[in-house]
Amino acid sequence: MSDIKTKVDSAISDNKIAVFWRSGCGPSTSAKSTLSEENYPGVSRAYVELSSGDETHAYLKERSKAQNGGQPYTTFPYVWINQEFIGGNSDIHGSKGKAALAAIKA
Repeated sequence: MSDIKTKVDSAISDNKIAVFWRSGCGPSTSAKSTLSEENYPGVSRAYVELSSGDETHAYLKERSKAQNGGQPYTTFPYVWINQEFIGGNSDIHGSKGKAALAAIKA
């Protein structure tokens, strides 16, 4: 678990945008497109693809609890902006996501 924790924590702390996603997941594809280099040029980002049954998903659920009202977030993608857990694809379009994205564009 320590390697998983290090991989996740580094992706979040070393980048303005971190997206943990699954191939074939429509919301994951949409989030990656929204947060693309084209839309946010020069912003550091990490896209981490996870496979089905990946132990990383368990750690993401646990890590998201602190910034999700104590409830684990359970669906893909998992999006962090400026080290703040935003949620998933629909959440990046909500007020919390828009505010976080405006801050990295400034």
